[in-house]
Amino acid sequence: MLLIDRILRKSLLLCFLAACALLCSLAPIFAQQETGVCARVRIKISQDVAITRTAFRATLEVTNSPENVPLQNFNVALDIRDANNQPANNLFGIAPPVLTNISGVDGSGTVGPGVTATAVWTIIPTRDAAPDVDTKYTIGGTMSYTEDGSQVSAPLFPATVWVKPDARLILNYFLVRDVYSDDPFTPQIEPAEPFPLGLILSNQGNGVANNVRITSSQPQIVDNVKGLLVDFKIIGAQVNTDPVAPSLTVNLGNINPGQTSVAQWMMTSSLQGKFIDYKATFEHIDGLGDPRLSLIDSVSIHELTHAVRVDVPTDDYKPDFLVNDTTDQATNPDHLPNRLYNSNGSIDPVSQALFPHVDGTLDPINLKVNLSAATTSGWTYILVDDPGQEKYHLAKVVRSDGREVRINDNAWTTHRTIRLQGQDPYRENKLHIFDKDSTGSYTLFYEISSAGSVSVGEARSMADGAVISLGGNEGLAVTALFPDCIYVESLDRACGIEVVGASAFEGDRVSVTGTLATGPNGERRIIASSLSKVGSGTLQPLGMSIRSFQCGGYQYDNSTGAGQQGMAGGTGLNIVGLFVSAAGKVTTSNTTDFTISDGTYQLKILLPQGASAPTPNMFVRVTGIVTTEKAGSDLVPALRIRRQEDIFGYNAGPAITDIHVENTVSTGADVLWSTDVQSTSVVLLGTAPGAYTQTLNGPDFVTGHKVHLSGLTPSTHYYYSVQSKNYWNNMTSTSPEQEFTTAGFMLPALDLTFSTASVDKGIVTASAHLANTGGDATELQVTAIQAYPSTITILTSAPLLFGNGSLAGGDSANQEIKFSTTETQFYAKLTLTYRDLAGTVRTLTTPWKKITVQ
Repeated sequence: MLLIDRILRKSLLLCFLAACALLCSLAPIFAQQETGVCARVRIKISQDVAITRTAFRATLEVTNSPENVPLQNFNVALDIRDANNQPANNLFGIAPPVLTNISGVDGSGTVGPGVTATAVWTIIPTRDAAPDVDTKYTIGGTMSYTEDGSQVSAPLFPATVWVKPDARLILNYFLVRDVYSDDPFTPQIEPAEPFPLGLILSNQGNGVANNVRITSSQPQIVDNVKGLLVDFKIIGAQVNTDPVAPSLTVNLGNINPGQTSVAQWMMTSSLQGKFIDYKATFEHIDGLGDPRLSLIDSVSIHELTHAVRVDVPTDDYKPDFLVNDTTDQATNPDHLPNRLYNSNGSIDPVSQALFPHVDGTLDPINLKVNLSAATTSGWTYILVDDPGQEKYHLAKVVRSDGREVRINDNAWTTHRTIRLQGQDPYRENKLHIFDKDSTGSYTLFYEISSAGSVSVGEARSMADGAVISLGGNEGLAVTALFPDCIYVESLDRACGIEVVGASAFEGDRVSVTGTLATGPNGERRIIASSLSKVGSGTLQPLGMSIRSFQCGGYQYDNSTGAGQQGMAGGTGLNIVGLFVSAAGKVTTSNTTDFTISDGTYQLKILLPQGASAPTPNMFVRVTGIVTTEKAGSDLVPALRIRRQEDIFGYNAGPAITDIHVENTVSTGADVLWSTDVQSTSVVLLGTAPGAYTQTLNGPDFVTGHKVHLSGLTPSTHYYYSVQSKNYWNNMTSTSPEQEFTTAGFMLPALDLTFSTASVDKGIVTASAHLANTGGDATELQVTAIQAYPSTITILTSAPLLFGNGSLAGGDSANQEIKFSTTETQFYAKLTLTYRDLAGTVRTLTTPWKKITVQ
């Protein structure tokens, strides 16, 4: 009999290219009526969606006694039946069996004397097996074999299984249009503001989606024709109401039927611009190839205006998404939002407020103004010039009925530089309000944008236990995000300090309140009681010599803990907590850290989880936070880096990973790989190991590489290596040799049909449609046309080309053929000649095809 086990199986779906592809074109300065658009790039974000689902494992064990003869031609046919005893194999995906001590169970296998053979099948229900409720099936079958020349057949006693309904997931992604960052046309470096890639995952099936986990890659630049030096990064992720974590993975847990879950990945761009095109697709990755096994129904992407918070009538504390879903941009040229995607799965319309107007002006004495607008019931979006004009910071928004609008979530300001044709550049400062059942009247409260009264340096000089507040309205720059802490730094880059118990994104500017303490490594820190975002803006690292890390103390008092202890024997300015970079030669390396040297001084570099150390003798520049380690009662310096990209090799080419071949056909293939920096794409190709006769080039300035190989020979084994050159240091990396085999060529498979024909003054015009489901056909022409009945006159003369004379596999072409007849139905067939991929000229006469005259 068959032994049936219920098992849990990971169903893997690759999202955003090679599963779910998000392709976004970004113009670094704003396009359309604005000038200065210098380049466009296309980025790719790949995501893996893993879902645990139920499957069944069927195990057959057969023991042949030692004194017996071999059991030959062993065959097993599984038979799945429903509760009405009807065949149901078509409702399940059945993976090829895993075999032990037998070569096959398809009639080719043999169980020798004294051998115990097993076959294990994994059986996965499709969504049609239990669409609504738990459904009963039996799994049995028939076993047959030849024993000493005699055919033996035996039934496999059926076992009962219960199939539960599947989850059916809808994924709605949200990506902003406008990206705020550095303007390359100005000498100063403008702040990079983190922006979200949001997701609402809805379960519209009748089963539970178990253990849903999504892992994202970092964005890859896959198209950069003009070589724009721009970079995109994911700096953190958030699930539902959880705090932001410095991770690329979100664990959504179990999602019940009718429920939703929300995630956000926070991103940054090194240049300002806007996304002008979005695309999202998905593919279920399963060796069985049955789309009914997929738990994902659809994936779509929307132009996000802002991640908001729906707090009426109740607040679930999850992000919601205000979007522009207009398909015809001519009717909405300003890309104003018109829909709300609620975290509970509902979708609501959003109207635009009319005639918004601010009464009064702000000054240091009067820090509030009134806003009025014509609004309707339901959700409303208000857009107006910000009266703060970057001199005053929006602190509070109160409706005329006394209800406050959430700052940053539902009331926010944006600031960017606009360049219009024939005009001087100017700053655009806008105020945005998103509200439900607006009263149409608001009071806007502002604060003067100025620094707080306590600096980071002053805070570090205080004793442990002191309660302090620092950052003020101008804020401190968040320079690093680690699993256990963040680091903030004064905007003059004089002092930095560790903050624990709070979370923020790199590039945020924040104010912090908390208690001073000294960490176990001897480094000063703030145990935060509150943290508020007051703006955005990144800082560049300070370049430091390795000698500088051997720094002295800062107002250090060992008895009270005040100040910062210096390094053992150190002198000079204390740099603990600062965001810096340093260069040197790698002297030692392991899995957790490595050491660099300038020839006299050593510096230990601490690696984050998942990062790898460079090899000894490389020259590298590293970027990170100056920290300390204890050596008894003394301190020694270390540099804590944030991610792999914080290590830049001066004497090494790009790191080449994930080399593979896709879309292999008889005459072509695509070679793909990834690099850690923007670089060139070159494939060296040949038909013998190490003997490359072709050099093929792909896109430049990309991290996701793809080179198409064409003109290959069918059924041929090829050897190749990929190369990428880093433009920063002019170093080239070459991969180890790889290999692949082209498919054998397919003959064309041509199918002829006729669409309904038209008649005009006795002349019938029929459109012949020829589809090719096989290999490519060239020099394709019609050499003869026949019609039945024979009384029909054929007015189109042969020979004539079909289409343009070339018909690739998967393509089709049309050709008009004219007849003279009074028949309303008749038949025609064509004789065709073509050349196949091997160069052979072939002739084909199609079957008779009916032509109906309209």
